[in-house]
Amino acid sequence: MEQTPHEIMTRHQALADHQGPYSPRFVLAPPPADAVPIDRGMEQALSVWLDEEIERTPGADRKLAAAYTMGRISWSLALPLAGLALSGAWLIEAREGSASASVRLVTWQHEGESGVAPVFDAALSPRGARFSALPDAAGADRFRQAYEILLAPLVDSLHAASGLPRAALWRLAGDSLSAGFLEAGTEAGDPERAMTLVLPMLREKGSPLYARQTGFVRARLPERPDVCGWFRARGGCCRYYTAEGGEYCTTCVLRDPKSRKDRLIDHLRRTHPELAA
Repeated sequence: MEQTPHEIMTRHQALADHQGPYSPRFVLAPPPADAVPIDRGMEQALSVWLDEEIERTPGADRKLAAAYTMGRISWSLALPLAGLALSGAWLIEAREGSASASVRLVTWQHEGESGVAPVFDAALSPRGARFSALPDAAGADRFRQAYEILLAPLVDSLHAASGLPRAALWRLAGDSLSAGFLEAGTEAGDPERAMTLVLPMLREKGSPLYARQTGFVRARLPERPDVCGWFRARGGCCRYYTAEGGEYCTTCVLRDPKSRKDRLIDHLRRTHPELAA
């Protein structure tokens, strides 16, 4: 059964009420005035975004800026669309250029330091997208194809602007998708269902999203096995290690499994300070 924009936004608002300021804002509506259509004519806006990313990140080059931008814009679509899919509203059809992106600056503070970080928000034109309550398997396959259509112009434009290979950019889009499903599924209380649905999308040979390494890992505290969590294992790389003072991210595809596991366990300890008592 096809669903109306009003029904979709009602579903989305119920999901978005639980999200914080760093989560992307999403509307199924004509884009705001400052939004940039994700189409083949977005080169000028992309150039500005890449230059701003390089200015924010010491030691960054254009490839790192492209990787960051790909991750942020794909996340702005992946998280809300995954939440809608898991609630029974699958994106089943999309027209190229029907999605738009806009930047919102958010102030952060952490361990005595502070700064400003960009968050991309997304708009999807109701005329260029269809949602339906399909069975999971059928919905997931059509969802994957629609997601690819929405992001194809961004991949091509970032490749042209930075030289970062298309395959690397698509892996970042897949990482956003796997993280979006995991976060939405965890919020819904069923991360296993979310992971089961998204993994086949990233294992579809012939799809640009295909990534053999993308997956999920579960970490447990050795001293408290009941304290555990699911984490996305990346199939791509954001290139943070090439920046000044950078390193491989915890779940980076380039990090070895042992150090990844050790860092995830450390993360669990930090996020459960009550265990230190």
